[in-house]
Amino acid sequence: EAVSARSSEKIPSYELTRFTNLQAAMAGYSFKKIESILNKRRHFASLFCGAFRGNPLIEMPGENEGVEHAWGRYPIRIRGICKFDLQDLFLRRGIEVSTYYPYICPDTYFVKEFGANNGSYPNATAASKETILLPMHDFLREKDIFFIIKAVKEITKASRLAPLGREPSIVEGFIYK
Repeated sequence: EAVSARSSEKIPSYELTRFTNLQAAMAGYSFKKIESILNKRRHFASLFCGAFRGNPLIEMPGENEGVEHAWGRYPIRIRGICKFDLQDLFLRRGIEVSTYYPYICPDTYFVKEFGANNGSYPNATAASKETILLPMHDFLREKDIFFIIKAVKEITKASRLAPLGREPSIVEGFIYK
């Protein structure tokens, strides 16, 4: 195309699946009720914030004054517990969490290869290993949020009671460090 300035006769298959008709229909429906969706997410985020505030093992996002977050995701960091162990613990309770942030920028090929990395980043590295995303979607109900909150509290309580001196792992559904 770049040489001839002509498009191909056939649309590449990867172009056909960017946004399906079903996804477009769902998005169109969601846009019609965007304010109620955002209000629901903000309410759920406030429930999470209120429930986890004061727990020394949990780091969670906040909002700057005058800024309203859309809360498309709700990331939390549970200190001392590997995100993959967390994922397993939540799945055992019927809760699907996401595990993003697989590495930090200084660990990428180009930063390593071309020497732009001039230090270690222990906080960022730890956060990338311990951060998960709690469910946050339109089909959640308030009782689902309270179920998730209960699970987070159980997991962090078990973590605080676990013996020290080992890497995080799971034994019979409990976390041991």
